[in-house]
Amino acid sequence: MIGIIVVTHGDFGQAMIKSAEMIVGEVKDVKTCSLRRDSKADEFNQMLKKNVETFDHCEGIIIFSDLFGGTPSNISMLFNKDVKVRTITGLNMPMLVTCLMEREMLELDDLVEEVMKQGQEGIKNTTELVKERRKN
Repeated sequence: MIGIIVVTHGDFGQAMIKSAEMIVGEVKDVKTCSLRRDSKADEFNQMLKKNVETFDHCEGIIIFSDLFGGTPSNISMLFNKDVKVRTITGLNMPMLVTCLMEREMLELDDLVEEVMKQGQEGIKNTTELVKERRKN
């Protein structure tokens, strides 16, 4: 099993997990770290470190963050030195659902590639899709 940690500004991470559970059912080995307005970077780092340590039984860990360049993303990248941790930024629902559904079947790096692919493929300009269908 590959553990998942979702690090975000505010409660976005908890909401993403609750929404994903509507699709895939109850999940295990998933944690969140929420950066609050009054949070200090070193406190957030310690909270994330504790969450990483709880997954010592896992084959790997993927840390998702909401926004590249934001504090959650920047602090997450500090954990890249751990051989079994991968960090991905720009979290969206296709990424999280794919990770939850495939994490018992794929190796860590293969899962990262699939998650990235599904995240990108999940972004659509639906106005353009409708226009194309009307043409046909």
